[in-house]
Amino acid sequence: MVLGYGHPAMRGGRIGGPLARSGDGLFTLGSLLLACRPPLDGTVEEQVLPSLATGDQYLVRTLTPSTPRPDGGWPVAVVLDGDWSFDLVARLAESLADEGAVPPLLVVAVGYADGNHRAQDYTPTAVSDLEGSGGGPAFLDFVEQELLPWEIAERGGSVDPTDRVLLGWSLGGLCGVVALFDDRPFGGFVVSSPSLWYDDGVAFESEATWTPGPDTRVFASMGAWEDSTFMNAPFAAFVDRMEARTDVDFASQLVPSGGHSRSVPSAYEAGLRHVFHAENP
Repeated sequence: MVLGYGHPAMRGGRIGGPLARSGDGLFTLGSLLLACRPPLDGTVEEQVLPSLATGDQYLVRTLTPSTPRPDGGWPVAVVLDGDWSFDLVARLAESLADEGAVPPLLVVAVGYADGNHRAQDYTPTAVSDLEGSGGGPAFLDFVEQELLPWEIAERGGSVDPTDRVLLGWSLGGLCGVVALFDDRPFGGFVVSSPSLWYDDGVAFESEATWTPGPDTRVFASMGAWEDSTFMNAPFAAFVDRMEARTDVDFASQLVPSGGHSRSVPSAYEAGLRHVFHAENP
């Protein structure tokens, strides 16, 4: 089945409930945390952040670790689709930090104060059959020029780009790949089921002339049950390109029995482990 613009991946499908039960056998740390929802140790805050770059208002949820702030500031995990992804990534961050797999993370989840504009914000170019598309460059300017300076000043995030990780799923994963090739100020990128089919693979155009920054780490994931032509074929092309490079710390996975949204907990757990150089259990 080809996923059209009416699919939850285009609308901003919510993850929770059935995903947490992992009915297809994906019993991961992430799915367990979603099912049990243990209380968070860190401080959770919400703030509406207006953007000059996009003209929109974003609901930003943050988790500040309960441990003492390091001298250089907290390593930062910026998460797209923050309206549903905050609970998952916040609990993964705390659990993995308790395990010693990642440092304590300042989690910054970007959602929406009014509606959902992911089809605008996460797409790099305008296409005729998706109204409002093509706002990706402005959204990434918001992240770089407004969100990151805000979290550094207000929440104590690290000023070192190599200490920052960007996580995204579906169109958010597409946005992550575009940010990677556009040299946005992140050292780590975790992309789950990226929509690399978008606009005939436009996200690939910058890869040939792209020079990664120091210590660039990338983790990419796809569900084995996703559409073989629509999703998996461009994903395989991306993996081939990344594996052919010697200047990127790259890893990928194909999640067994995983569909478009059910693979996300596994992707984000394995991705955080990879970009912080932890061993997967």
